[in-house]
Amino acid sequence: MSERFGFSGDEWDLVTEIPLEIYLAMLSVDVAVDSFDEEEAAFGTWLERCAAQCDGGSWMQAAFAEASKPTTAQAHGATSMSEAELDVHLRELGEVLRRRVGDHDATKYCELLAKFAERVAAASAGPFPGAARITKAEGDLVWRIRVALGLVRTLHP
Repeated sequence: MSERFGFSGDEWDLVTEIPLEIYLAMLSVDVAVDSFDEEEAAFGTWLERCAAQCDGGSWMQAAFAEASKPTTAQAHGATSMSEAELDVHLRELGEVLRRRVGDHDATKYCELLAKFAERVAAASAGPFPGAARITKAEGDLVWRIRVALGLVRTLHP
């Protein structure tokens, strides 16, 4: 596999697959989804907005622009991945980014991923009028994403 912005092919695949994995994990915890179309639209919209926040021609902009898109089955919640799998991939991504692009760019990209997760979570309202835009399960998942990406330091007894 060829290199892309100094990433090996496998590393670049990881970088570009993480947004889809976050999306799938969010769908799996959002039991109140009335329409997967809102989440799918938010997925595309927020990928574009994240790319627009990056320098033109940068690896970050390319990563969001080239992010894996959901299949029809994925977009309609028919498939998902475990939170444990997502945690492993997010931690691996953090290590790859720190090794390849340094702490500053790694943190910037991870912050954009966390913002992306929040926006996808907020795409559909809860099951009742006036309900919170992000459910507790979604909020918990966003927190776990931030921890796995190394954006939050946790205390271990």
